[in-house]
Amino acid sequence: MSSAPGSDAKSPPAAAPAPAHGVPRLSICIPAYEQCALLVRAIDSALAQRFTDFEIIVTDDSVSDEIERTVKEKYTDHRLHYQRNVQRLGSPMNWNRAISLARGEWVQVLHHDDGFVDDSSLDAFIALIDDHPAASFVFSAALACDDRGNLLFRHVPTTAQIAQLRESPACLFRTNFVGAPSAVLFRRRDGFQFDPRLRWLVDVEGYLRLLKDATFAFTASPLVRITARASHQVTREAEADGALQAGENLQVYPLLKVGGLQRFGYLEHFARLAWATSAEAAARIRRDPRFLAAPAEAKWGIRCGLAARALAERVRASAAWRRLRGHDRPQPAQDSYSQCGEDVIVDFLLRWLGNERATYLDIGANHPTSLNNTYALYRRGHTGVLIEPDPQLFRQLVAKRPKDKALNIAIGVDGKKTAELYQMSSRTLNTLKPAQASEYEQYGREKVENVVQVEQRHINDVLASEFGRAPDFVSLDVEGLDLPILQAWDFTLHRPAVFCIETLTFTQNKTERKLQEIIDLMLAHDYRVYADTYINTIFVSSEAWNARRA
Repeated sequence: MSSAPGSDAKSPPAAAPAPAHGVPRLSICIPAYEQCALLVRAIDSALAQRFTDFEIIVTDDSVSDEIERTVKEKYTDHRLHYQRNVQRLGSPMNWNRAISLARGEWVQVLHHDDGFVDDSSLDAFIALIDDHPAASFVFSAALACDDRGNLLFRHVPTTAQIAQLRESPACLFRTNFVGAPSAVLFRRRDGFQFDPRLRWLVDVEGYLRLLKDATFAFTASPLVRITARASHQVTREAEADGALQAGENLQVYPLLKVGGLQRFGYLEHFARLAWATSAEAAARIRRDPRFLAAPAEAKWGIRCGLAARALAERVRASAAWRRLRGHDRPQPAQDSYSQCGEDVIVDFLLRWLGNERATYLDIGANHPTSLNNTYALYRRGHTGVLIEPDPQLFRQLVAKRPKDKALNIAIGVDGKKTAELYQMSSRTLNTLKPAQASEYEQYGREKVENVVQVEQRHINDVLASEFGRAPDFVSLDVEGLDLPILQAWDFTLHRPAVFCIETLTFTQNKTERKLQEIIDLMLAHDYRVYADTYINTIFVSSEAWNARRA
């Protein structure tokens, strides 16, 4: 196991008094909100540890009582303590509630959708603590997975980053390479809480305070498994809100206590934040009290970024710039929000086909940005219709994508006016098929959280009422109903130029199957396979392809 202690130049804090009899070595704090199956997975990963001197504190912020019933029925281990909040606290107040109940010498905030890699993870954490007795903050590398459990990447800070952290915790302000709180253990401090005013930098701000005048230890062995890029995570909304990010950076910046010429090094940081915002976000930044009260270098950085962004927009909108850049030539999108880059491929294809202002139909839109095939197009000025039966996700679509038309309906082919939507622990797996929901539950990592009665309309009715002509692009992902919808589709009246269709079944036991019947149907309707990312297949109609630009 590799480890790196904090800077030896700092005086270590006074040794903590020996814990009283009966006080656990570690408090594992799990702030929970709905998604009972994910919480059970997190608890089970903790109870499976070979190291046993810990307590588990679950603070339940849910509206439903499913977690309460499950925890009380499933677990009898005396180390597990459950408390349901009388009133919803939200994040990170629910984190703080769990921390306030901790009795251990060390504290870990384990998110309910995370867990330990194997049964030796806590052994490794405790060994790291014992090997570095002066440390009051330890953290590990992590395995980052999507909400289906597929490994996305390994989060491992570089040797240079660890060296920077030894020099000054302020380096985390630019890049949070420590990672998620689930990968961090810190020595319990009476009164410590995460700042409830923050969402985007809440962990970074807490780390900065915990690491002030303290030493740390790190292991490059991944000891926890974290969920990344999932639609249910709070950070997904903050990720797309430039004004929120800028405001929180302005709020946290004074903690760094930057002096002298170093202050000017942060001009670029704030300029980059402002450059990346939308026009709406730029207006909010200017009105933010934190901007008005910001130090001079931060304020100047924001102003320079906003001015540069406004100038760039005017230049890009000019006819001279369009001629210079050859605007009529296909240019790929710069950002991808799809699962496997499908939106970049579709954007390039639409440009090649000459669709500079395309319309789209997103059936099963789910989250407005995360794992979404049309958000990149929306950001480039395209608009369309979003179909989402889940009421909560529908409200997010309306709020985040006001230029699109969102319909809170399901697409059906059985002639019924309503349908039952099975809301799964991972909302990306919501389905109208009870058999599909049962299959997902049998894998052991998903659970039906709710069954909602929703309005249902036939696909051809939606096409006829919402589009004067067929949409240029259709994204189709409805968990088990893609083929029936395509079989009911009237291709003689409605022939979109491009489709992106999920053509791989989802399983959690490695028995996925490529849906060749969907590919065969599209080929029969004179569509060509333009690209395939294994999970999704992108089709282009032969007539649109043959009419493409030279």
